[in-house]
Amino acid sequence: MRIDVYVHQADSTSSLEKKVDLVITKLGGIMAKVDELLAELEKANTTTNEIANDIADLIAKLANGLSAAEAAVVQAKLAELQAKLEGVAATHTPS
Repeated sequence: MRIDVYVHQADSTSSLEKKVDLVITKLGGIMAKVDELLAELEKANTTTNEIANDIADLIAKLANGLSAAEAAVVQAKLAELQAKLEGVAATHTPS
C-alpha cells in the first residue's frame, strides 16, 4: 500500500515567522527611539557639565577676592550662565 501526504501552504512564510518578523521590526523602532533619547541626554549632560565647570571657575575667582572690574565680569558671566540654564531647562523639559 502506498500513502502520499501533501502539505499545502499558501505562502512560504509561516504565521509564526511573520509574527517574529513584526516583533523584530517593532524592536528596531524602539531601539532607534532609545538611541535618540540617549543622544539628547548626552547633549544635556555635556551642557550642564560645561555650566558646572564655569561655576567652579567663578567660585575660584571669588575665593581670591575681586576688584570692581572683576566683579562686573563675574556678574556678566553669572547672567550668561543663568540664560544657559534656562535654555537647557526649556529645551529638555517634557511638554
